[in-house]
Amino acid sequence: MPEATDTREKQIFGEALELKGPQREALLDAACGADAALRTRILRLLAAAETQDGFLRQSVANGDVPRPAGEGPGSRIGPYRLVEQIGEGGFGVVYLAEQEHPVRRRVAFKVIKLGMDTRSVIARFEQERQALALMDHPGIARVLDAGATTSGRPFFVMDLVKGEPITAYADRRGLTIPERLELFREVCGAVQHAHMKGIIHRDLKPSNILVSEQDGRSHARVIDFGIAKATSQRLTDSTVHTGFHQLIGTPAYMSPEQATGSLDIDTRADVYSLGVVLYELLTGATPHDEDTLRFASVAEMQRILREVDPPTPSSRISRAAASLHDLARKRGLHDARLGSALRGDLDWIAMRALEKDRARRYDSPGSLSADLARFLGGRPVEAAPPGALYRLRKTVARHRGAFIAAALVLATLLLGIAGTTAGLIEARSARFDAENEARESDRSARSAESVNTLMTTMVQRAGRAREQGRADITVREVMDAAAAELLAGKGGHEPEVEYALARAITNTYQQLSLYEPAETMARLAVDRAESVFGTRSLEAAESRQRLGNVLKSRAQEQAAGEQYALARDIFTAAGPEAGLHVARLKLETAALLAEDQRLDDAERELRESIAWFEGHSATDDDMYLKALNNLAVVLTLKNEHARAGPILTRLLDLQVERFGEDDPETIETLHGLAVVQATTGDPAAEATFRRVVALARRLHGDDHASVANLVNSLGTLLIRKDDLPGAEAAYRESVEISRRVLGPDHQETAERLYSLGAVLIDLGRFEEAEALLREASAAFHGPAAEAAPGVAGRPDALMTGYCLGLLLHRRSALEEAEPILRQALARAEAAHGDGARYEWIRWALGSVLGAVLTERGASETLAKEDRQAHLREAEGLITAAAERLPALGSKMGARQRRKMIPASFDRAVRLYTVWNQLDPSPLRAGALADWTRRRDDAASPAPAPPP
Repeated sequence: MPEATDTREKQIFGEALELKGPQREALLDAACGADAALRTRILRLLAAAETQDGFLRQSVANGDVPRPAGEGPGSRIGPYRLVEQIGEGGFGVVYLAEQEHPVRRRVAFKVIKLGMDTRSVIARFEQERQALALMDHPGIARVLDAGATTSGRPFFVMDLVKGEPITAYADRRGLTIPERLELFREVCGAVQHAHMKGIIHRDLKPSNILVSEQDGRSHARVIDFGIAKATSQRLTDSTVHTGFHQLIGTPAYMSPEQATGSLDIDTRADVYSLGVVLYELLTGATPHDEDTLRFASVAEMQRILREVDPPTPSSRISRAAASLHDLARKRGLHDARLGSALRGDLDWIAMRALEKDRARRYDSPGSLSADLARFLGGRPVEAAPPGALYRLRKTVARHRGAFIAAALVLATLLLGIAGTTAGLIEARSARFDAENEARESDRSARSAESVNTLMTTMVQRAGRAREQGRADITVREVMDAAAAELLAGKGGHEPEVEYALARAITNTYQQLSLYEPAETMARLAVDRAESVFGTRSLEAAESRQRLGNVLKSRAQEQAAGEQYALARDIFTAAGPEAGLHVARLKLETAALLAEDQRLDDAERELRESIAWFEGHSATDDDMYLKALNNLAVVLTLKNEHARAGPILTRLLDLQVERFGEDDPETIETLHGLAVVQATTGDPAAEATFRRVVALARRLHGDDHASVANLVNSLGTLLIRKDDLPGAEAAYRESVEISRRVLGPDHQETAERLYSLGAVLIDLGRFEEAEALLREASAAFHGPAAEAAPGVAGRPDALMTGYCLGLLLHRRSALEEAEPILRQALARAEAAHGDGARYEWIRWALGSVLGAVLTERGASETLAKEDRQAHLREAEGLITAAAERLPALGSKMGARQRRKMIPASFDRAVRLYTVWNQLDPSPLRAGALADWTRRRDDAASPAPAPPP
């Protein structure tokens, strides 16, 4: 093979050898310019290298590849014997090798392949070696050794990662969507670790994410950091330059900024690539067609990645008619349910990761993983479009279990009632449209024909655009053009036809979640309906209801309520034939009333809606079930749990009859009933909770986040019943499931560690409790928490600091306890949340911090001035805390009152005992006597204040 004669020529040759087709041509155009001789020499080098490379591959197949001595299968390099070639990248060859000493094991041995030992490639190879050496994570292959072969080629030895690409593994095993997401979250954790070490992968794709099984569990590992980029440190003494317009990565998985050849690449490029992998796990395809990108010119490929919006995952699934059955089967779903499983949250999450503007993407893999955890846990995701109604819907679906904490119930379920019905009218829109069309059948013929004409025109417009080279024309562009023509009156349609067209375009915009243009068209539909059919017509009412739906989607609740009121007035005047529409609007109105905390009015609307369904034998209607659910929520918000119980029981019976016991919605309702029973002191609560747990295990298996949540709720109930051993067993199981499913650093794992640690304190097992609390504290304040701002200021994180400080105070580790308590108290003071609960936490932290400062003030090793300063601060904390007890007592449970009120008074007694010994005075002696009396009174068997 000819040899490159100078450094520049070698560099261009090495970079060009890594590229193919149009990308290589673009590089040569930029690097060689008008130097035809240079270009010719490089083309000869490339031809020779590729001829040799083809010969080598054929020789490998024949078993007789010519290589320098000691660098082929069967040969030894140091303690390693190369067994067989198992992989080949852009510049490296990977062998299965056997290490013979000091330990015997199989490893992966990577070495620069023949014809690739240019300076730039060697530098890039060395970069990979150093990048891997920096990282220590179970999801990233470890570097075990490094060196050079006898011919001077660099090599490194790493863990032998056996497995298959993540997408192939997920399909072969038929992983459900939640299982795929949990596996993908492992990958996010590994990439987050790399980013924390200052390393960007830049070529994340399924073939670089291998999954294997061990002990019955799947484990994902990221490999091939061969084109990683150091973000915070220099990896090697050699500088790796990325040539002008040289593209590093795989087009289908490459971020838009990476595709431009920009040197300004940061960790969000990997977030984009992770988004592509997530999209592929969900839909079986990449956002942009791989072949289109692979064979496009560099300029066209860059344009697609920069400008063309891919379809959402649910839209992609809806287009895959030929393969829909296979896609659904591999995800454990029926064909019809796959699209709905992706629609909404998963669409939003995937598309946020794929944002072309990196400022709008997730800022880290940890943030992406945290949003997926929120989805899996049934909580609102951050990727959702802004607006309260979405959050309300998510909360009702998940937080019946939060009724145990009354303040949390108020915060979450108030959101829930409005959102639960947010999708109901949309779910019935087909029936609503059908009824209207049946009623106006004679008049709608021309409208239907016009809608068909509109659709035909849009298809033709798209066809013309493609003929003109616009292969990427989107539905949005076609709809915008049709809407503009309609608004401008260019079609020459009659108002009746314009009404039908405006309604059809509104529906399409809503399906695309384009609510601003949908509002414009919905208002046009209202105008045309009123001009053609009259302001009191059912068509006008339907149009106002549809406009209300759009306004609600835009978080304009007051305006939506006004439209609903107008529509409802018309429907009511229309008489019995519009009764179903009135019942629907009562549900919508109740949602808005509940959001405005007008709970009595919301209850009235819901009861009237329920009465209509029952009076018209329509109790098999899904809307009736939702009305029952929302009524139970409203009653719970009003703290009327005894009235909510029978409603939930009725709902549960209907769901069991219709869907069976194992249906997720049935289990959610049963959970809500269990919580209501626990709140009212019903002895049946424990049995109901255990039934819920058993059903969830049967539905999801033992290792599932929802099972951990339910077991944790059972533990909370057992705490209320003073069954500490039972609570310990439940909390311990919840912790173990969370560790396996969510990981040891996850916020929910930390919360459950705190609960278990607190129970062990009550059981007197202080050393074990302290270890668990330290583990919880590390998770609450560790790297994973940094990806979810505010975690360290949440109640369980603050209470972890309280309990840990309490234990350290108990064993006189005062200097360690003080900063922990001070930090937790500062976070509690700064927190914005449930006022009553945070007030209680601030009291608890201040009281224990005061006790720690008291003991420091009692230390005779300190100067008197320092002792006095400690006691003075302790006096302020302890007396303020004790004086707030009467207001807080009603917010405590009976167990808390029995333990903590006497303890608080006892701390005041201890404070004034030390203070009076250090600096005696009648004032302090009087305070000591007063607090002693209060402590003794609190310890007497007088009846406790009402809960």
